[in-house]
Amino acid sequence: MSINRKVFLLILFSIIVLAAGIAFAVSSLSKDYRQEEVIRSDKDPITNRFPNIGDFEKCYWKGGIMGSGSRWVPGPSDYWMKGFIEIDADKVKYFIEKYDMKELDENLQLSFVPENYNNTISKWFYSKEFNDFVKPSSILGNFYIDSVNNMIYFEVVIS
Repeated sequence: MSINRKVFLLILFSIIVLAAGIAFAVSSLSKDYRQEEVIRSDKDPITNRFPNIGDFEKCYWKGGIMGSGSRWVPGPSDYWMKGFIEIDADKVKYFIEKYDMKELDENLQLSFVPENYNNTISKWFYSKEFNDFVKPSSILGNFYIDSVNNMIYFEVVIS
């Protein structure tokens, strides 16, 4: 084989390897590695993280990893949770009175609404004292009470 032919084959092989590498990188970057956000109703993740809420009937929540979840970037270790906790009317009244909760002037921007939940009639209450009571200081976020629908709504980030 002549030297020109060897150089030509070496260049051709290099171009093919480079093209395959670029195609793989582009296809990997365009994939979405995030999980689909499914509404969950298992109580243990709520009671384990927020035991001060006490007993409750039902919950509806979503959670996921913060960031893109790409396999090219290490981490992240933070994740989010958003959801509703259905509590009885007596507990709603107790929390509002004990923690001097104030009615909010505006409606909350809810990330999702469970079935059979009428958010058009909601009456939202909040207080820092209630928020600090419900969640540990290591968790960022807020807890609100809807006194009409007997629900706690929360949005948190957990490290």
